[in-house]
Amino acid sequence: MMATTESLLPSDRFGAMWRELGAMGPAHETFERLRAAYEEAHRAYHGARHIAACLRLLDEPSVRALAEHAAEIEGALWFHDAIYDTHAADNEERSAALARDSLRSAGVADDVAARVAAHIEATKSHVATSPDGQLVIDIDLSILGAPRSTFDAFEEKIREEYRWVDTPLYVAGRTAVLRRFAERPFIYGTPLFRARFEATARANISTALERLGREAVL
Repeated sequence: MMATTESLLPSDRFGAMWRELGAMGPAHETFERLRAAYEEAHRAYHGARHIAACLRLLDEPSVRALAEHAAEIEGALWFHDAIYDTHAADNEERSAALARDSLRSAGVADDVAARVAAHIEATKSHVATSPDGQLVIDIDLSILGAPRSTFDAFEEKIREEYRWVDTPLYVAGRTAVLRRFAERPFIYGTPLFRARFEATARANISTALERLGREAVL
């Protein structure tokens, strides 16, 4: 049976996070906006399954123990891919603005809304400005350290999202993205994620770069 968005992203869970952040308005309208966004047809990877996987990882006791403000991290994860247009370069900024505006309009304190928005914006550069922001980034990037078959499926889904880009341009762009990760001293900023995912992520990226290199010469 195919999982539904509601089963992957339960509205009651969103409502609990909403209240924990101090929101006083109803969560339903915002949840429905996010649900519709994550069901958009062009999202092969950046949809409900990705958000659900991020939330499951946050739920692991060893991961949640690292959070200073767990609800803010969860809020950032719910919103971080709310805007996803492969033709645009400002998805993270627009997703952050949506989160900030939605939270403020529901009565969430400005400093809380600002931190959630900052965590989302940091997923663009993958450079954190706080420990909680680093945790959001590491959770988002955990797919790079997934088992090879899962990582390969991820790469295929990313290609599907950019199916409008011709092969030479896609190969060049994806190679640049993966090389930036490979050239970093560490892909993951938290010791827990580094120990769990770093070696596998580097092996996956190396294999993907080799594959892209073969495509470039075809």
